[in-house]
Amino acid sequence: MFDEYEIDISVEASKTIGKSIKQYQLTINIFKDRDLWEESYYV
Repeated sequence: MFDEYEIDISVEASKTIGKSIKQYQLTINIFKDRDLWEESYYV
């Protein structure tokens, strides 16, 4: 029982970390797009 509980925690942690990484990558992509847009805008 206790082992199963630990496994559940690991799975939840992995899901949370996965979501954070996806959001982080999405934010980076938005900033990259914004930088490109500003560069082309000023040119």
